Amino acid sequence: MEQVNVYGQVFTKEMYTFLMNSFKESFSHASLSVERAFEEVKNCEITQKRMKDEKSYEYYQLLSNEKKKEIDEFLKYCTICRGHQFGILVGTFDHNISSEKVKELFQKHFPYMLEDMHYILRFTKDGELDKRETFMDTREMFRTCFEKQAAQEKAKNMEKDHRRAFDYALGLKEIGIKEIIKINEMINHSDPNREVGFKKTDNMITGASLHVEAKESTPYKMQELLRDYQEHYKLEMKDYKEETISPTEKHKRLLAIYEQEALFHIHFIKIHPFADGNGRTARILTNKHLIDQGLPPVLITNYMIEEYKEYISSIDYKGLAKMMLASSSQLLSNWVSIQKLGVFLTPEEGISYSTK
Repeated sequence: MEQVNVYGQVFTKEMYTFLMNSFKESFSHASLSVERAFEEVKNCEITQKRMKDEKSYEYYQLLSNEKKKEIDEFLKYCTICRGHQFGILVGTFDHNISSEKVKELFQKHFPYMLEDMHYILRFTKDGELDKRETFMDTREMFRTCFEKQAAQEKAKNMEKDHRRAFDYALGLKEIGIKEIIKINEMINHSDPNREVGFKKTDNMITGASLHVEAKESTPYKMQELLRDYQEHYKLEMKDYKEETISPTEKHKRLLAIYEQEALFHIHFIKIHPFADGNGRTARILTNKHLIDQGLPPVLITNYMIEEYKEYISSIDYKGLAKMMLASSSQLLSNWVSIQKLGVFLTPEEGISYSTK
């Protein structure tokens, strides 16, 4: 059976693939940019919750199917009207639009809105639909539904782009300038305003007090960084897998590898070579380097982010190295525990437990 060795721990190929897929899912989500996109979704959900009237929804559910159909047709009509008002649908709204055209446009552009619209229905004391009041309330619900849908698509696309870029990097034998540019391009694939290649204007690091390189010096600084990494950093590394060395020496050599990666990581961030996605690109490169050396990858989580920024701001590569080593060690410990529990993949891609 094919096996994979990660820092002395042996995993079956199937188990390693499962563990890496789980890591990739967490890694693609654990980015400030991706998390901000998901935060937008949460904010829209909070706004929606404040607008929703549970009693209106419950009353709607008690109505006959015929009455529900009539109300749904009205809500679809209101939604198409709002779509024109917000400029999402081209042209001016035709008040004499046919019910078939309304249905067609609704299914094409706004099918996700109907369920939420049921919560802002307004009824008279006689139990009839108050069309005027309901129409007035569709404005904010439409805007929030649309913004939530756009935020969800953005967040999911960013996750997907990040994972594709990471998979691309893992499949590379060597990484040069061209490959790094490609990784960044893939990270920003779904951004309609993305810039391809190195930055065209000077930029800055959000949340970190570190001066970044000017756009004019970026190509040279990137070539210099890669040359130093390939010709100096890696050549100075001693093999941590030597069987004859002591545990103390092994840890020392291991920490030296993480210090090398932290130094590369900080210098990359300091250059800040791209208009967007610099942090994501840097973390993909760091994990590619670690995995290539038979080490577990690093996951910078929310609770670590302020400390991570501080290490970068102060160019403290030793502190960052210790953080990265601790993250890698924790991940490996989790992987070993999962393997001991006998977790394996079923044909349906779900998790099951061995009965042995």
